[in-house]
Amino acid sequence: MYKSMIISDSQMRSIDKLARSGNNDLGFAYMQKAGAGAAGVLQYKWGAFDEDEVIVICGKGNNGGDGLVMAQALKELGANPEVLLVSHPENFKNEAQLAWLEFLESQIPWKSWNGESLEWEESDIIVDAILGLGSVGEPQEDIKPLLNSIHEASDNGIYLVALDAPTGNLNADLTVLFGFTRWSAIDPLSSQYFGELGLVNLEYPEAILRGFLGVNETPHLLDSQWYLPFIPSRDALGDKRSHGTGLLIAGGENMGGAAVLAGFGALRLGIGYLKIGCASTERLLVQSQLIEAPYIDWLALDYGGTQKIWTEVDAIAMGPGLGLDTNVQEKVIHWYQNFPGTMVLDADGLNAFKGRSELLKLGSNTRTGARILTPHRGEFERLFGPLDEPLESIVKRVSSIAQDYGIEILLKGPVSILASSRGEVVLYKQASSALARAGTGEILTGILLALSTRWLAPEFAFPSLALGVWLHGMAADLAKDDLSEISMRSSEIPNYLGQAVEYLLDQVLDENDDFMDRFGDIEDDSFGGFDDLDDIEDSD
Repeated sequence: MYKSMIISDSQMRSIDKLARSGNNDLGFAYMQKAGAGAAGVLQYKWGAFDEDEVIVICGKGNNGGDGLVMAQALKELGANPEVLLVSHPENFKNEAQLAWLEFLESQIPWKSWNGESLEWEESDIIVDAILGLGSVGEPQEDIKPLLNSIHEASDNGIYLVALDAPTGNLNADLTVLFGFTRWSAIDPLSSQYFGELGLVNLEYPEAILRGFLGVNETPHLLDSQWYLPFIPSRDALGDKRSHGTGLLIAGGENMGGAAVLAGFGALRLGIGYLKIGCASTERLLVQSQLIEAPYIDWLALDYGGTQKIWTEVDAIAMGPGLGLDTNVQEKVIHWYQNFPGTMVLDADGLNAFKGRSELLKLGSNTRTGARILTPHRGEFERLFGPLDEPLESIVKRVSSIAQDYGIEILLKGPVSILASSRGEVVLYKQASSALARAGTGEILTGILLALSTRWLAPEFAFPSLALGVWLHGMAADLAKDDLSEISMRSSEIPNYLGQAVEYLLDQVLDENDDFMDRFGDIEDDSFGGFDDLDDIEDSD
């Protein structure tokens, strides 16, 4: 559980210092794990090496030592590394000095940088192992010419990898984090230079971690493995109702497409029986696209009709494209407060509570099921007031509201925040702009409806939400890879949900995967498992 936690830079420094305990041998063991792990991450992202030219630029501290170890691992993996030292070798101290002595035996070419101009034409990859977490404030004047040269090489297409953090304003294509994901690497205010992220698990002793981190109080990155049990299965002996019955209330006047997109999301994730309530003006459009789903005139339902339909469905999703009609909003509020099952609320379903957000609060004696709210930032602020940066503060605010109101919240954005009514917080960072287009939120609403019909107990609402967010993002990435990030359409994303499920199962459950055999366990960009530290941790 500790692997996926998100911590601050200062927490990371403190944990690392305490784990090393001033023991150079122990520190060098962690350095070996970091450097070898970084090489594994790079190979995973880059592909098999075929004598690719890699320049590893090493500072004089531990980040430089990580780079020295990485260079040796890259050589073993088939790359052709060279090392450029920013300082004289005699400036290496402690575990970095041990790394240097071992590096000398590798016969990898190296030289010290003396301020001369550099040529990068023959290089395929540059590794920034200059400062790492020591990169605070402006870099020293004496290395700025080197950084400018690296920056120019990166602008000319050479792949730039940073270890732990880019130095200065270098714009990395990939940053390999050591130990844990840090706020600085995912907060949009500070992460613009990090590029794609990889993570090497250094397997710090749990006794040390417990002193710094509470498993339930510390936010985590979304780890899809946790939610494997919630993938909807198919029962050969089941019928349509045993595979989930859901009601989608969406598509007000001139907004039938919102209902269609949400319906696609639910159907493509295997919902057994979907019913649609939309504006009568949109019925022809919606039913011509969602031919499996019968139409419900939900606004015309009286008390008896409402109670009957509630008994026939396992979950309800409300909101996409409903509009702001007063009668619609009042009915949304009534259903929200009284439907006994799980409800997903999005878009205009949320807007119905503008100025009266206290009605969203679930009392302790409520007869309703779980409530899942999926606002983007604007919708959230209309309900609960402004959000103040940085990301860590926003996370605390969203989590506080989720617990106070007794609801599950997904705050959608470049870094999406999932907060449970029980205090759990999970973050999901989308790797591309594939979801930055109209209609993707509606598809997610349908996905969450399908999952909610299969897991009815309130305690399963948050795992279903987390799994739905991951599948939604993965389906978008698969569509992007197949159709291109520019030309893909939102309506095509549901077609890739089946592949997203298969991808998750293949990646997590295939114990014979070549990469896992070579580099250890993978958990959503987590890598580790190189050397056992047990023996050295017991030494003085």
